Amino acid sequence: MKKKAAILAVLLCGVFLFAACTAMVPTDFSANWLKNPSSVDDPNYYEKLVYSVGTSSSDVKESISKVEVDPDHSSLVLETEKTSFSRNGQTYTNVYKMTYTLTLSATYYYVDKNGNEMKVVSFGGENDTSDNDFDNAASVVREVYFHTADKDLQPIYSKTTVFSYSPTGMNGSHVDLYSYVDEIDYDAECTTATVKRTDLWGDLSAEERKVNDYLSKTSASAIDTKISNLQKNYTFVDDAQSFFALRGINYSENSSTTLATTAVSTNLNTLTLTASCSEIVESKGNFLLDGTQLSDQSISCANVSVSLSGNGSNNGAAHKLLIAQKTSDTRSDYYALPLHIESPSLTFGMLYTLTSATHTREAE
Repeated sequence: MKKKAAILAVLLCGVFLFAACTAMVPTDFSANWLKNPSSVDDPNYYEKLVYSVGTSSSDVKESISKVEVDPDHSSLVLETEKTSFSRNGQTYTNVYKMTYTLTLSATYYYVDKNGNEMKVVSFGGENDTSDNDFDNAASVVREVYFHTADKDLQPIYSKTTVFSYSPTGMNGSHVDLYSYVDEIDYDAECTTATVKRTDLWGDLSAEERKVNDYLSKTSASAIDTKISNLQKNYTFVDDAQSFFALRGINYSENSSTTLATTAVSTNLNTLTLTASCSEIVESKGNFLLDGTQLSDQSISCANVSVSLSGNGSNNGAAHKLLIAQKTSDTRSDYYALPLHIESPSLTFGMLYTLTSATHTREAE
């Protein structure tokens, strides 16, 4: 029998319940992304969030640690809608489909021990030529289908298509260009997942892989496996839906919620996702909300830090979000929107700032 666990709820929503160490700790999500969260569901739900993209460079030397973003050709778009979905002979109705589309046009710089900068690679925007694929904009497109809040936002299927320029390591001036697809199928009770990765560079020869001395098309390790016991300890959410799920948590000062998730890129076991709210703060909102431009609008936000851990180790620096808070159980004027997101890495971090939120479909 399925037991409510706590995984993605740690990111989005949740009431933290205390239990013995060996018992499962479930998270119940609130539909804070609705104008009236108490209604639980809206069969016509639609939302499109657009974020500007920036970076925070680090002081790491002798590495690719500086990035210049082309803001006119970079964006993060999160689009969520109610839909039906068929997969493996099963049809699901009244489920969410969330599409996460990150487009990055930028220039990477190598910084030597004396602080001197050398341009390594430029891609996207005006650097994108029609006859080459090794200067296309970097992109991550994630599609995930999941159930409603009354079914714990339980994931059904996710697909992630990646085209990324990744510095080889903490030291050096080489960039690996990856192109691959990850797919995760969940069973009916979200206790087991089938994970498959397909490398799109698999048929390239060694000669075709080398672009120049600083850039190579690199294979991603193929994956075809199963993960079990997804909800053994906490409610499970797919990593691709985490930004949405975090909005379903009811935060308070010095509160913490724990969920389970998995990240194909780093780990093929379940990971623990911890969403910790340090304080509730007043933030300034400057974005277009359903046709109305907000200018320094005072919005109460949860200051949330999200970390991953598992297999006895920490899985990277914590993400940070400012998530708008509802004013009552029946009013969520700002739809629990993430106003600002920081996603750090070893050498530089990504910064996303909300520029527009729309809850009505554009006329076709």
